[in-house]
Amino acid sequence: MPGEACAFAIILRLPDARERFQQIFDSGTLAGQVYALCGLYLTYRSTFDVLVRDFGGQWSALTTQSGCIVQSRPLGEVLDELRSGELPRRLELLATQAALRNR
Repeated sequence: MPGEACAFAIILRLPDARERFQQIFDSGTLAGQVYALCGLYLTYRSTFDVLVRDFGGQWSALTTQSGCIVQSRPLGEVLDELRSGELPRRLELLATQAALRNR
């Protein structure tokens, strides 16, 4: 995940971060859309609120990675973490740590 976390950190600091996350959401894979929703939660909450409301209807599970553990998780669990802000804040912390390591 370091590559994705670094990319997230870079996008998060751009002046047009909201537009970039929106582009990723519009054209990304399911995992990309979840990353984009995390970014929108942190940069433009009203857009996040609209997009997350109807998100994920066609998907039932998402493959996630935490450290070296890869697992399939029910999408509902991931959405709960998104809506509560837990996942966006965790990703923001990981992105910050990754950016600092790569200086």
